[in-house]
Amino acid sequence: MEQVAQQIEGLTLYFPVKASERGKLFGSVTTQEIAERLKEEIGLEIDPRRVGDNPLRELGKFDVPVRLETGLVANVRVVVHREDEDPRQAEQAEAEAESEDVAAQPEAELAETAEAAADEAPAEEAAEEA
Repeated sequence: MEQVAQQIEGLTLYFPVKASERGKLFGSVTTQEIAERLKEEIGLEIDPRRVGDNPLRELGKFDVPVRLETGLVANVRVVVHREDEDPRQAEQAEAEAESEDVAAQPEAELAETAEAAADEAPAEEAAEEA
């Protein structure tokens, strides 16, 4: 069961839904739907009564507890999004932007270090001449 818990912890389930302008769902994502999707993903049938506490009724990201056995609870990430949006594309774009920022950061630090060294060199030469 520990391996199943690790599989569940690593999962993100996406549920496209119809929602109002304020993010309230027309309906809900039920524990039954989450249990069915878990079965599709990991191949293990889980009693819906062991999944979460309440149906999800608004857009967002949720960590839903899955009670596997006494004392063993794994959280599955559930993303409830509008039907016409794909949060996976937005997440991928964000990840790419972050990796570009990280890659650009060392270059900027190198440039600052080089500038600081160049500024210090004339001051050292002047001190040696005096």
